[in-house]
Amino acid sequence: MALLKGAASDRDAALRFIFVESGWRKIAFRAIRNMGGGIQDAEDAIQEAVIVLDEHVRAGKFQGASTLKNYFIGICRGRWHSNRRSVQRLEWSEEPLSAQSADDTDPETMLLDNEQKTVLRDVLGQMDERCRELLNLYKLAYTMDEIADNLGLGNANNARQRIHQCRQKLAKMIEHIPFFEDYRNRKK
Repeated sequence: MALLKGAASDRDAALRFIFVESGWRKIAFRAIRNMGGGIQDAEDAIQEAVIVLDEHVRAGKFQGASTLKNYFIGICRGRWHSNRRSVQRLEWSEEPLSAQSADDTDPETMLLDNEQKTVLRDVLGQMDERCRELLNLYKLAYTMDEIADNLGLGNANNARQRIHQCRQKLAKMIEHIPFFEDYRNRKK
């Protein structure tokens, strides 16, 4: 808990431990699969639960009535139930089911997603260190005040402005990369 509330490097280490090294992910995965969830359902719930756990610990919502592991598993179950309820919104079409778009777990879709992530990592690697740090903290749901404190930016408004500038740089860098065409088309 102290690491989650600590500096960015401590927090990254704690999140890596929770998500990769602790074995909690496997326990949560099994629990969701036992409740009837699919592989992608479990992955989604676990990733969301890591974010929620981090937010709850930093905001003081975790009171310590159970172990951090049990709290995490409970969040995973709750996220799965919540996601399952929201998935029940089906889109009806006149086309037969077999003619509708492929499932998101389709191997081709997964391969394209992985390639897109690789390309995005390469682009991020070309950005200056300061922007990478800002975007990483932003992605990890740090508040603007926390980002400003961690990076010595003075206040939340300065952090917000710098993040906006970095996101604009990133958008400009991916402007001509075909993998991101769908994203650009959605913004129009």
